[in-house]
Amino acid sequence: MPVSRSLGLRLALGALGASLLAACQVPANAQVTKPAASSVEKSKPASKPGSTSGSPPALPTPALKPSPHYVNKANERSPLGTNLDGINDWSPSFPFVDAMKRSREWISSAEGQWDDQRAFALDTSGWVRSLQKGQIARSLVFWDATHFPSGDYVALYDGAAELTWDVQGGVSAKKPGREVLKVDSKHNLALLISGIAKPENYPKNLRLIMPGGVCSNDPVRYCDSKTACARGGQCELFEKNYATQLFHPKFLEKLQAFSTVRFMDWMKTNESKERKWQDRPLPSDARFREGVPLEIMVALANRLSQNPWFNIPHAADDDYVRQFATYVRDHLRPGLKAYVEYSNEVWNGMFPQAAFATEQGKKLKLGESNWDAQYRYYAKRTTQVHKIWEQVFKGQQERVVRVLAVQAANSGVAVAELDYLDTKQHVDALAIAPYFGGEYGDPKEEKRWESASVTDVIDDLRKRSLPNTFAMVKAHAEIAAKYKLELVAYEGGESFAGIAGTENNEKLNKLFDSVGRDPRIKQIYLEYLEGWKQNGGKLFVHFTDCFTPGKFGRWGALEYLEQPRAQAPKFDGLMTFIEKSPRWW
Repeated sequence: MPVSRSLGLRLALGALGASLLAACQVPANAQVTKPAASSVEKSKPASKPGSTSGSPPALPTPALKPSPHYVNKANERSPLGTNLDGINDWSPSFPFVDAMKRSREWISSAEGQWDDQRAFALDTSGWVRSLQKGQIARSLVFWDATHFPSGDYVALYDGAAELTWDVQGGVSAKKPGREVLKVDSKHNLALLISGIAKPENYPKNLRLIMPGGVCSNDPVRYCDSKTACARGGQCELFEKNYATQLFHPKFLEKLQAFSTVRFMDWMKTNESKERKWQDRPLPSDARFREGVPLEIMVALANRLSQNPWFNIPHAADDDYVRQFATYVRDHLRPGLKAYVEYSNEVWNGMFPQAAFATEQGKKLKLGESNWDAQYRYYAKRTTQVHKIWEQVFKGQQERVVRVLAVQAANSGVAVAELDYLDTKQHVDALAIAPYFGGEYGDPKEEKRWESASVTDVIDDLRKRSLPNTFAMVKAHAEIAAKYKLELVAYEGGESFAGIAGTENNEKLNKLFDSVGRDPRIKQIYLEYLEGWKQNGGKLFVHFTDCFTPGKFGRWGALEYLEQPRAQAPKFDGLMTFIEKSPRWW
């Protein structure tokens, strides 16, 4: 029963039970110790251009379609999917060829002062229109991100301004609208705007194009002056094709074997403020830190022929749901299925959606206790969301998988939700998060494991943790079978993390790091996934693709995007399972 954290952070509890939830309440900013954002959010416009209740603005058609010469055979029979790490400036992943999309919100700085908390005048896309006296607009692009490409980055922009780059190698070429930066990945990278002479010509549409390109005959193969394309392919530089390439080929390469991609963190589900359709992020936004636009998510699914898994914001109204579903219906490639889940872990008290569900359930008088009001509202709103998708996809409902996600450690709730009103008639898949290994972060076991070896943990995983997880899987598989549903995993994998204080135990953290990197964890993953299969599970979506290990978790299959498979035993285990265990349903 893992407890999720915002920005992709997880404080997993394994099979410890609901009684530990309260002990895991930690500040939302506990994940990183980075400079705080300024008060820019207070001045951000409430609406965006073109954000009406009508059809959403679309990207150019080429950006929404996979390359015509590319067929992704790597995931044709894949039984596994993956979650994606959230978009931020310290992430060890770089999904987009335009690095500005990962940048942090503007920080108001002054000479000798990092953040003076002054507000900015922003346009509807988030670009700074003017500066106050002595004010500097600062945005962090790669900050404490130790694994990203070095080389020549090309900055392109419209308008005019005094741009300064906090970059180790300096600026090697400069002319209006285009600058070339010498970036060294051993150092941070940030943008500073110190002057805007003419507010009517403020700098906007700033793109920071990463070095290199993609092979013309292989959209997941990176190329540059030192890396050639195979079979006579030409290297197409990102500066020329960024508008349609969108995604970095190294990101696509590591992702291509998965059949399904869950966008929970890309959609900022656990921090979502979206209620109306006009609240959604747009492709024209300066950055995607507040959520990746639907157009971009669909483009990724189309590019790699992957089923997208969407998490509908908990406060989204019916029109939002309908517009979302309509865009997916009209733009997702035929043959792909859209998994639809209302929010994420609405049972989890660490997230605002849990309090929202309780409040709404109380208003609707769905139950006297907070728990009854919460789970019944979740079932009710899930059904309402699914009915809207059914209406939008009328006549082609095979393109949609309606998901009811429940707590792995509490199978009784699954039955209660399915039996509430007409929920079971509007669900295709029962989803759980069957993590393993959360026991080792339990304060009750701290003394035992702080002096243990990696071998001790590996042995105990087989004797205790995996069997406990398989028991939860089997219990839910029986429920799924009773209601004629598929059992899927919305998340899963190892959950080596301390909780309720043990996350600060240096001995435990060293042990957990060592276990996650030990070659034997590959075999544990293979046994774990085989156990999932044998106990009735079908699609399994791992959490997560790429994540820097730390005291709050080692969630990534990869520690950084360019990590070789041979040095990433969890990723190797996932790939090996895909290669040896084709989809069995």
